[in-house]
Amino acid sequence: MRSRTAYAVTLTAALALCAACGGESEDPDPARSLAAGGMRASASPAEASANNRAPEIAAVSLNPAHPSSEGVLEAQVQANDPDGDMLHLSYVWKLNGSLLEEGKRGTLQLPRLERGDRIELIATASDGKLTSAPMSAFARVDNRPPQITFLYFTPQNKRIRRGDVLTAVPDATDPENDRIEYTYRWRLNGQDASDERQFDTKSLRRGDKITVEVVANDGDARSSPRTLDPIELVNSAPVIKQLPVLEHQGNTLAYQFEAEDAEGDRNLRFFLGDAPDGMEIDAISGLLTWEPGASQTGKHKVEVGVKDSEGDATKFEWEVSVNAVAAPAASAE
Repeated sequence: MRSRTAYAVTLTAALALCAACGGESEDPDPARSLAAGGMRASASPAEASANNRAPEIAAVSLNPAHPSSEGVLEAQVQANDPDGDMLHLSYVWKLNGSLLEEGKRGTLQLPRLERGDRIELIATASDGKLTSAPMSAFARVDNRPPQITFLYFTPQNKRIRRGDVLTAVPDATDPENDRIEYTYRWRLNGQDASDERQFDTKSLRRGDKITVEVVANDGDARSSPRTLDPIELVNSAPVIKQLPVLEHQGNTLAYQFEAEDAEGDRNLRFFLGDAPDGMEIDAISGLLTWEPGASQTGKHKVEVGVKDSEGDATKFEWEVSVNAVAAPAASAE
């Protein structure tokens, strides 16, 4: 008897295989079968009929092994025929033990699944005469962690100054639409500072750097952390405390202004913006004085400002009224 060499053929069931298989029936066209991953034995038909051995499946797996609630599941099958015969694969798909689909198709369009659902694939290989023992593979819909899609904080589009309250604003998606909760980790100059959603900067100083890290949690799994780039607190402008009390010194009006600076800057300087003629303010002490003239009766807009050594300033506006005083009546002789 003429000796023959047996060799293995590895098949991967994919969409290309399904298209080549052409449905439930075996394809008699050798060219199409070879394109599908099969190989025809070199032995003669008489030898194959007398000494044919059944194909064997070496491995079966599913891709992905942990499918999402919807999508496509692909069978990956490694099979060989001891006689080198052309192989045809058959598939049985089950969901939680119930039949979903069977035939030559190596992919499965998943129905809407729930967490914990179990999909089973049973694969067999045939050489047209004998069929292999079946082999199964399983896939389970497991919980998957949420993902943070974006993160920012408010207030936006402004320079952050001492006293601003920062609020972290994250958003995340969950593959199973689970309820999501967030954890926050604020850092000040690289050190942990708070685990609340908001962060008050009232105790900080110019130049301090702040960042926040957020993690999303669906109750079973956590997302990868998302971190904002550090922001640096900028200088805060000084502010005038309040409108001072008006004092009269004869016909002279006097207002004593006071200001404070968040960074404790002591080099504050006062200045006038809009003001009636003759009004003055001492740049260092903040004392405003004015002796209105006889033609300056009525209301006048006054704008007083104060700036710090960084050049940041705030202004205070109000109105001052000057009333005419009737001259005393002449005494009769």
